[in-house]
Amino acid sequence: MSELPFFQAYQRDVDRWTEEHGEHGDDEEMAFIMSLQEAVTRIQENVPGGSPRYGIELRIKGLRHVKMEPHTKFAFLVFYVEQEDGSAKLARLALSEGDIPPLLRYLATEP
Repeated sequence: MSELPFFQAYQRDVDRWTEEHGEHGDDEEMAFIMSLQEAVTRIQENVPGGSPRYGIELRIKGLRHVKMEPHTKFAFLVFYVEQEDGSAKLARLALSEGDIPPLLRYLATEP
């Protein structure tokens, strides 16, 4: 499977959270990376299968998310935008307990 395209904000999120988990040891960092890879694979295999909750709430066309599980002790959500051709573009990585809408507002202005 090929890699999915992504917004720069997604890469910054991944770098930040990978580094933070790395500070807790290699095992936690690897568990985090594995969980993220599994979430991205689920997106690739079923693009329309993610939850549209925040897309509806924020009125961002095609915005969906899946939960990272089960390896991390935090509940992360992987956000992506379903493109018109049926593919996905990764948008953000966020803790589900965080204030998510402000993280996603920039997507309302993306072409």
